[in-house]
Amino acid sequence: MLRLDGLAATLGPYPHPGLVPTMKEKVAKGSRLKKLQCPGCELTVWATEKTLREVQEAQGGLPWCGVCGVDKNWDSMERLVEKAAE
Repeated sequence: MLRLDGLAATLGPYPHPGLVPTMKEKVAKGSRLKKLQCPGCELTVWATEKTLREVQEAQGGLPWCGVCGVDKNWDSMERLVEKAAE
C-alpha cells in the first residue's frame, strides 16, 4: 500500500472528477437467429434472417422439415413454422 501511496503522491491530483458507478440494468441483446419449428415432429431449427430469405426465394416458402421428409414422402412432409424465441 505504501508503494501505491508514493506513486499517487508522485502523480499528483486526479485531472478530472472521479468515476461514479451507476446501477444501470444491462439490456440483453436479442438473438439474431430466428426459431423455426416443424408442426409435425416438433423439430426445432435456428436460422439467420439472411438464410431464411435465400431459402424462401429458392423454395418459394419456409424450408421443409428434414426429419419428416427423410422417407421422401412429400405428402406427409411439413414446412417449418417460425416461432417466437423463448
